[in-house]
Amino acid sequence: RTVLEALATGRAVVTTDTRGCRETVRPRENGFLVPVGDPAGLAKAMLEFLKRPDLIASMADKSRQIAEEEFDVRKVNLAMIEALGLDDHIGERSAS
Repeated sequence: RTVLEALATGRAVVTTDTRGCRETVRPRENGFLVPVGDPAGLAKAMLEFLKRPDLIASMADKSRQIAEEEFDVRKVNLAMIEALGLDDHIGERSAS
């Protein structure tokens, strides 16, 4: 959830390459993925922003775009409702 909040607020992201995190980051587009338990990898990713501060704004913009296009709460809720097969029942409830 923290990574999604970062995307929604338009931040460049450095996160671990784990399930749930890796789906939110497009490496070198909106941030960096770091192997779990790799402090050297984390330092390298952070140093990249110090060496190339120009990346921050473009990655932040891309993060916001990804949040809006892929992780909008209405889209996520609708996808869950459809996956659970509840989409037919939503119309019935609002009609009564």
